[in-house]
This record gives sequence, C-alpha cells and structure tokens, in this order.
Amino acid sequence: DRSSLQDEVNQLQQELNRIGENTTFNGQKLLDGSLSNATFQIGSNAGQTISLSIGDARATALGSNTVTADNTTNGITVATSGSRVDSDGAEVGAAQAAAAAAGANGYTGETLSILDADGSTVANVVVGANEEASTTATNLSAVDGVTATAYNKLELDNWVAGGADAITVTVGSGADSSALVLAGVTTGSSQDQVFAALRDAINSDSTLNDAGVVAGMDGSKLLIQNADGDDLDITFADAGQDGSSATATVDAAGLDGVAVTLDMDDAAADTTTTGGQVSITMAPGYTVQSSAANQMFTEAADTAVTVDASNVGLADVRDLANNAAAYGNTVAAQTVTVVGSEGTSEVSIAANSSAAGIASSINAVSSETGVAAEASTSATLGNLSTDGTVGFTLYGQNTEGVSISAAVTTSDMSALVTAINNESGSTGITAALGGSGDQVELTLGTGENIVLADFTSNAAAGASASDMDGTEVSMDVTGGNGTAATVYDGGLVNEGNDSTVVGGSVTFSSGDNFNVFSSVDATLKGGNTSLFDVAASQANTSTLSSVNNIDISTQDGASAALGVLDGAIAQVDKIRSSMGAVQNRFDSTIATLDGAIENQTAARSRMMDADFAVESSEMTRNQILQQASFSMLAQANQAPQQVLSLIG
Repeated sequence: DRSSLQDEVNQLQQELNRIGENTTFNGQKLLDGSLSNATFQIGSNAGQTISLSIGDARATALGSNTVTADNTTNGITVATSGSRVDSDGAEVGAAQAAAAAAGANGYTGETLSILDADGSTVANVVVGANEEASTTATNLSAVDGVTATAYNKLELDNWVAGGADAITVTVGSGADSSALVLAGVTTGSSQDQVFAALRDAINSDSTLNDAGVVAGMDGSKLLIQNADGDDLDITFADAGQDGSSATATVDAAGLDGVAVTLDMDDAAADTTTTGGQVSITMAPGYTVQSSAANQMFTEAADTAVTVDASNVGLADVRDLANNAAAYGNTVAAQTVTVVGSEGTSEVSIAANSSAAGIASSINAVSSETGVAAEASTSATLGNLSTDGTVGFTLYGQNTEGVSISAAVTTSDMSALVTAINNESGSTGITAALGGSGDQVELTLGTGENIVLADFTSNAAAGASASDMDGTEVSMDVTGGNGTAATVYDGGLVNEGNDSTVVGGSVTFSSGDNFNVFSSVDATLKGGNTSLFDVAASQANTSTLSSVNNIDISTQDGASAALGVLDGAIAQVDKIRSSMGAVQNRFDSTIATLDGAIENQTAARSRMMDADFAVESSEMTRNQILQQASFSMLAQANQAPQQVLSLIG
C-alpha cells in the first residue's frame, strides 16, 4: 500500500543523504556542496589552473525549482464570475400614488457609469425619465462585460367591496395593454372572487401573455408579474363617474412593498404604474455608480454601488457563438519575462490565453532560459440545489461544444460522472466522484480551459400562474483555487448566469533557481488580470521542492513527486556533465603534458648522443697526440746515445 511505499521512499531519501555526506577524496567531501571553486595547477606558470565545483547531491538539495501562477483571487484558475447588484433605490418598484398617469413610473432619470477596477469609466448609460426597466437592462447589456435583466411585480391586496357595478380593469405592460371585463363579479364581490376573476382574465389574454405578463395567487393576494421588466400599469374603470354607487377600493404595491389605494369611485385615484427592478451582472472588477442619489440605487451620487457578495456565472455569454474560443478566462494581455540559468527571454501572452497556450509559449523559449512550464486544469461541480436532469455544453480540448446530460440528485452525482467520461475522447476531460458522492471532480491534464455553458435543469421553471416566483436550480462550479461560481436555470432574474470558465494552473520549473516577471499587476481591469499575485515587474522567485520532502502517501503527492524527481534527475545530469567536462579537460591536459615529456626526453637523448661523438673524437685526437709525443720523446732520448756511441 501507499504507506509501505512511503517507508521505502524514506529509506531511499536517507541513503541519498548518506552518500552525499560521506563521499570523500583526500579528506575532501565531494557531494555535499562544499567543494566549490577547487583550483588545480595544470601548468608551470601562474594562473594556469582549472577550477572545479560539484553541486550538492543530497536529497535535501535535489529536486525541482518551481513558480506557480498564484493569483488565486482573480487569476486564471478562478471560475469566471461576475458581481451582481440589484437596483434598490427609492424610485425602484414604487407604485405611483393615486392620480398618476398610466406610463409614469416615477423614475426621474440619471446616468449609470460602469467603472473598471482602476476607476476608469468603461461606459456611461443614460436612464431617461420614466424609462422602463427593460429598456435600461437592454442598454446596460450593450456594454462589454455587463449583462442586465429586469423584472417587475405588482401586488393587489385589501379589497374592500362596495356597490354592485361591473368591473373593467385595464392592465398594461409597457405599450401593451388590455381592457379586461371581469365576468361573474361586481364591485360588491369578495376579494377571493374578484382576484380569481382578474387572474384568469390576465392569464387568458394573448396580448398580455405575449408581453410576459402572468398573474397568480399568493395566499389571499394577487400577484401580477412581468419577467421582462416592463412597467405594469393597472386602471380600474371609474364606476363613480356615471353616478353609480361603486365605492370599492384595493391596495396596490410594487417591488418596494409600499401600497397605494385605488378607488373605484374616484377618477383621480383609480390608476397606478410601477417600474421594474434591474439586476446587473458585471465582469470581475467592474462597479456601477449613479449620477443621482437614492434613485435606482440607494448609494449617494457618484458612489460605487455595493455588489452582492455571492458570485454568479459568467455574464457575458449571452451573444457568444457555440465555440470554445468565444469563452474567455481572466488572463490579461501581458509580457512574461523569464530569467533562468541559461538566459533571459520575454514571452507575449494574449488576453484570455489558456494555461496550455501559456505553457506552450514558455516552452518555446526553454532552451534560452532553462525554464519549462506545465499546465493542467481542474474544477469541481457540486452543491446542486434540486434533484433532476441537468445538462450543459462542455468544452475542453474540443472547439465545438459537447452536450452533457444526466439525471442526478443532490446527494448522488454518479450519473453525471459517467456522462462526462463518455465524452472524454472529445473533450479530454475526465471526471471522478468526489465528496460524499455529491460532487464531480473534473481534470484536464493538458491545461485548456474547462468551459461549462448553458446550464439547464428539468426541475427549473420561470414564473407562471401556478408558481409566481418560478423554480430556480443552481450548481456551484469551483476552480482550482477553491473559489466557486454559481450557474443557474429558472427563477426570475437569472438570465445569462448559466455559464462559467475555469482556467488551468501554470507551473514554471527548472533544476536551478529562476525568476519570472509579469508586465501587469494583480488588479482586475476589464475582468482580466496578471498571472501572479504581485505588482507589475515584481519578481516571482522560484522555490525548491526537494526529494527529501517527497510524500507519495496520497495520489496528489505521488503526482507531485514525479515533477520533483524529474528535476532531481536533471540536476544530477548537470553535475555529471560538469564533472565529465572537467575530467575531459584534465585528460586533455595530461595528454598534452605526456607529449611534452616524451618530446623533451627524445631531445635530451639526441643532445646526449651528439656530445658523445664529440668527446670520442677529442679522445682519439688526444690519444694520437699522446702517442706522437711519446714517439718524439723516444726519438729524442735515442739521439744522445747515438752521439756518445760515435764519440766512443
């Protein structure tokens, strides 16, 4: 098992450290890193030396030096999401006081400014006086990085019967309105009877239905809704004008919950209009502020609106083609500078680049820097709100979306795992059951973006007469850094919040220390940011993951160990190549010196041979001279004897 394997790894770590500590020559340790710039004299003159350094080969020093793209707050591994803010000012959803003309929703007009994280203005959207929320939402949605939806609701309650006249109600949604004659009821009928008749009349009117108007009961109250956010106008025909005894009244309240009373016997008090609410979803880092205080938003004029703390899915996917290239992550265009042991190189990174693309660009210059890069992507699906058949379009290595569908429950997501793995040949994405069976863990080893688009559930529904709030189904998508985005289907204000993108992790590695720099900082701008969580041009210094710290007791640890061992092998190769190069230099020097000695010995021999001949010749000469001298002397000694003999 893993525990036994780890025990063996521990022994190997200790052995590697022992070898590094105990390998010596002439009392000098060789492999513990202490042999640095050892100098060997190789010539007869000063400076004719070779220097040798041997790196530390202990387990504590061998491994992989790494830098990871670590902008975990807003960086590449974040599941893309925006911040959502709902208009909540004093003018939002206020039922206009009696005597207000139909179509006058009470908005006085303002300018909404979309600001980037650095405070610069992305766009200004002018909201006209009495402008419908649906129009405001459309204009806001025209801004890149912004999606806005609108919603409206009118609540009728506290019916007070009076008289016995027929009831005619004009209900409008913006420019679309219908005069409804309520059959079977009069101003003297009960609240339940009148509201039921009005509900049925609204839900059977094609003009109102086409305009998105639906009515339903909420206990004893009647709710009238427009999912598009158009104004809701309601006018009870003034029965009192013809001298009748109709004195019925009813309270009408908009989204703000403040009611006005409509009077059947008062032509000046039988009409109200309510404006809708706008829900704005913005790219990460964006904020919105108004030119006026407490109109669409409660904040003071020119003050950034506080956004909803909960994230929602990628907003800007409403008009995107069914193509993976259309879905971006949070990577900003930037220049990454790699300073490695082999040199320095600058790499241009395009906006929304995937981890796979970034790693490929880094590896294209690895021969110049000595630094390589790897990419992988992971995501977790979970926290499903409701049982049902969920579906979405999935992208990984594929450029054309693959449809995924599975019947799941909030506690068992195994069918979704199977559905995703059935398409892994196309997407490259593998799925495994996580948590207690209520999560799906996605892995894409090559580092492309994981895109989940157009989330649906058969349990979701929009507003209807039987369910005025609709049924909202949600699921969390968590990126590699643990930050979740939520995708939705159904409900009232979740249009466009059905998709998200998870980028991969990029890890830079080398056998030697290195630094990586980015030209942009970690501030969000246009929903994009740096790979790193530091200021622009600030160094991201590598850290060593050593062999001594390898732990294969878990799957993640075993996977990480492979990279550490690859780095260690590369370091040992470098030590060996360095020692081999020095050994070759020594061999070359020794061979050169051996040749010099041989040549000098031969020269000396030749010189000595030449001297012997000269001396021999000189000796022979001297011998001849000596013999001649002896002969002359002998002859000289004989001359007196001869003279004496002649005398005698």
